[in-house]
Amino acid sequence: MSDWQRLREIVRIDSDWVRLIAERWLCDKGQELEYWRVEKVDSVIVLPLYRQQLLCVRPSFRPGIQRATLDFPGGRLPAGQQPLELAPLLLERELGVPPTALQRTEPLNHAPSVINSAFSNQGLWGIVAEIDPNHPLPATHIGQRAPATVTGMRELLQALDDLQCRAVLLEWARAQGGVPADGTPTQSAPAQALGTWVRLRTLGAIGAPDSEVGCLIARHRLLHPGECPCG
Repeated sequence: MSDWQRLREIVRIDSDWVRLIAERWLCDKGQELEYWRVEKVDSVIVLPLYRQQLLCVRPSFRPGIQRATLDFPGGRLPAGQQPLELAPLLLERELGVPPTALQRTEPLNHAPSVINSAFSNQGLWGIVAEIDPNHPLPATHIGQRAPATVTGMRELLQALDDLQCRAVLLEWARAQGGVPADGTPTQSAPAQALGTWVRLRTLGAIGAPDSEVGCLIARHRLLHPGECPCG
C-alpha cells in the first residue's frame, strides 16, 4: 500500500502517441515533490524463430536517438486488442510473413512487464512466433539472422540496442531453461539456464559481480551434484 498522496495536477499534454502529465505529490517522508510522467499504451515485441534461427527486421530510424537500430518485430498494442492477436499483424507488416505461415505463437509473459515505473505506465509483452520452415521469407525484410544458440544470443545481444528487445530475448532463453551451445540438451534445465547466464556474463553480455557468479555456481553444485553449469 502506497503512503504517497497525489495533491494536484499541474499540466496535461495529450497527443496521439503519449499523454504527458506533471503533478505534485506528498511522499511518505512528508515532502512535497513535483513529478512528470507519461501514459503510453503497451508495446509488443515478437521473437521470430525460423529454421532454428532468430530473426531481426531491417534497421529502421529511431527519432529518439536519431539513428537506425536493429530490432525484433514490434509495435504498440491498440486498445481492446490482445498481444497474441497483434503478433501476426506485426510479423506480416515487418517480415512479410502471412498468418498462414505461423506454426505457433506463445506469450512469454501473462502480465505486462514494467518498462520504466518511475516515468511511465507502459508495459511490455513478449511473444514467441515459430514460422513454417517451408515458407520462403523475403530477404529484403530481414535485418539479421542468428542461430538459436548461446552463440547466436551473444551476437544479438551485442547488436541490439533496444532494452525491450534484449529483455524479450533473455526471457525467451530463461523460459527455455537455457540455450545449449550446440543446440543439443545435455544438462538439466537448471544447469542449462545457469550455464547460459554464466557464459553470457563471461562474454560481457550481462553485467554482474564475479562474486555473484561464484555464489550461483556453488549453489547449483549443492543442488545438482555432478553437473557443471559452466559448459
